[in-house]
Amino acid sequence: MNNSLIGLRQPPYSQCTVGGSTVVVRRQSKGSGCIYFDKSLKETRHGRHIYHNKWCAEITVNNVRYRHRSKSRSACEEFISEMQLKHSIR
Repeated sequence: MNNSLIGLRQPPYSQCTVGGSTVVVRRQSKGSGCIYFDKSLKETRHGRHIYHNKWCAEITVNNVRYRHRSKSRSACEEFISEMQLKHSIR
């Protein structure tokens, strides 16, 4: 086996740091977006930390990132579908 090719293959996932939290996201094709559960820090009230604890959908179109947070994953899936239709990605 050719030793120069060892280590060139990358796994089908990447780590993203979103709002201070590191999440593992499967790589997708351009414009397909990603959905993850966001547990990042939202704010601090009276010394208590308040976290998002919501589903988050992200899609990048023409180097502009669109993000949508919701309590339900299905709403995030719908958001990505709408953005794909709006920008003629599918």
